[in-house]
Amino acid sequence: MIDSFANALFAASRYLLLVLSMFGYGLFLYKRFNIKAELIPVTVFSAITVIMYAAGLLNVMYSATLLVLAAGLFLFAYLIATKNIRLLDFKGIFTPGIIVFLVGCAAVFFLYRGARLYHYDNFSHWGLIVKHMWLKNRLPNFSDTVISYKTYPPGSAVFIYYITKIIGKSEGKMLIAQNILLLSCALTLFAFIKNKKRVVSYLVLAVSSFFMLTLPLSLQSLLVDTLLPLLAVANAAVMVYYRKDILKAAALSLPLITVTVLIKDSGILFAVFNIMLLLALAAADCYRQIKSSKKDRVIYKSSCCNPYCGNLPDSLPVFMGTACRNGFPRRHQIHFKARLERGVFQKGLF
Repeated sequence: MIDSFANALFAASRYLLLVLSMFGYGLFLYKRFNIKAELIPVTVFSAITVIMYAAGLLNVMYSATLLVLAAGLFLFAYLIATKNIRLLDFKGIFTPGIIVFLVGCAAVFFLYRGARLYHYDNFSHWGLIVKHMWLKNRLPNFSDTVISYKTYPPGSAVFIYYITKIIGKSEGKMLIAQNILLLSCALTLFAFIKNKKRVVSYLVLAVSSFFMLTLPLSLQSLLVDTLLPLLAVANAAVMVYYRKDILKAAALSLPLITVTVLIKDSGILFAVFNIMLLLALAAADCYRQIKSSKKDRVIYKSSCCNPYCGNLPDSLPVFMGTACRNGFPRRHQIHFKARLERGVFQKGLF
């Protein structure tokens, strides 16, 4: 009785450490870079996957797991200790989309914590490669004869390795890690719903996400046929959402594009589509900035032609043109007629 309670407490503490570490990374991105809450989970998961894959190339996967976990816990403790997270911030963090994501994660945990793998490909590659990494703490190579398909990149398996190395190894926990990654991809679609009163939109989006995730070979196996297109959709959602800040869009999409290539060779096609979309959005953003710059120059020239601006400083017509275009509070308006009647412009400004 005591041993079972101690084992349950130890298992719960491992889950808690993982959740707090993920929250640490999420809160850091939210506070430091002002990232939309619905886009944070897939960004964090993709970045962790890239880091763990790089660690696998250096043959330091176990050390990298502890380091990544500890870094997330440090960020969480630092943000709480320094009071950078206020009560008002949780309103922006726990959006309806994030709540749906957390509920989905809880449902996945209760449904698959004791599940088993059945598909053939799990035993020929996907499940086998995770077990191999779990036992050897390294990426498989050509000397490992136990794995049949050595040409498949181990992208998703690396993420599953990281999760199961913390919470423990079992087939059900492998499925939990895979499905959480799938849920984080579907979560990005919630970022485009701005009106929180549109309950119908949330329900429709939740139902559509559910059907996407319940396609054959998605929830009950470690195959990546569903994960690849969902990652591409998530990447496109990130880029479209930050289309007016192209540098942020490129920075956030970089780990997603990398993971898409690392998951399977056919992911290169999805990566190319995402890169083309990013270039198109960058071109549109440049065109918009050039058009806005030309409009500012026209306003500047028209303001300089004003006969009342002859004795004003050079920078004031620009301010007046921008102010007339954008508008400002009434108490800061310049009343030319009243000043002209008082003779302000007859002998200069002062």
